[in-house]
Amino acid sequence: MTRETSEPTGARPVVAEMDVSDQVAFLNSILESSTEYSIVAKDLEGTILAWNEGARRIYGYEPMDVIGDGAAPAEGATAAGGEG
Repeated sequence: MTRETSEPTGARPVVAEMDVSDQVAFLNSILESSTEYSIVAKDLEGTILAWNEGARRIYGYEPMDVIGDGAAPAEGATAAGGEG
């Protein structure tokens, strides 16, 4: 059996097929360009590893204040403690 693909000519490779440095660059570009949406990356223990501009705008916390912490602010909470 042969597998046919309907991949358009000039299609970009999927992330899994990229080398590690290209994956990091690709994911970093998503993190940096997403300013209307909050993106918070955590490890398996819940420690915040990444905090984008959207998260800063929505929650009001600077990345340096939350990266390395064990919990993200609650949905709707702001740095002043009020509801967003």
